[in-house]
Amino acid sequence: MAEDTAPDLNKGTVDIRIPYGVGRFPGLKSDLLMRDEIFPVCAPSLLNTIPLRRFSDIRHHSILHDVDISIDEPTMTWARWFRDAGVGDVTPAGHVEFGNSVLLTEAAVRGLGVALGRISLVRDYLETGRLVRPLKISKPSDYAYYTVTSEAGAERPRVRAFLGWLRRQIQDDVFEEH
Repeated sequence: MAEDTAPDLNKGTVDIRIPYGVGRFPGLKSDLLMRDEIFPVCAPSLLNTIPLRRFSDIRHHSILHDVDISIDEPTMTWARWFRDAGVGDVTPAGHVEFGNSVLLTEAAVRGLGVALGRISLVRDYLETGRLVRPLKISKPSDYAYYTVTSEAGAERPRVRAFLGWLRRQIQDDVFEEH
């Protein structure tokens, strides 16, 4: 089941959650599943007219914002990237705001601007060439993916089997990249 609200794992109707966050889940068993990397992405066509070779070149492009970002995740904000790059006075050519990362990624694919992408969400787009990394900079995300279960649920054989399988899939994927 995929939904926006977190199910109550102690009721027994759902065994596992895989949230993206800071890892605080009181009363539940949680384990780090995978960390994420953040970096600027855009459609290759966007660079045909105006190059993006240095971070300060973003002033010539529109930037895409995800307005649903938590204040706990500053690596996903352009303000943080501008500050860390030492180009705090950059005024981009424009900006567009989106309410979720799927819409933001799709806008980047369609050439509407430069977005901050999470490798977990943009990997396939990069591999197929629908998105590119115009700059070779990246930052580890402030958030990560976690597996979360109830204490009792963590002992169920089907839950242990699924979590083992999931970790192997992620491990295989990491080794394929390198």
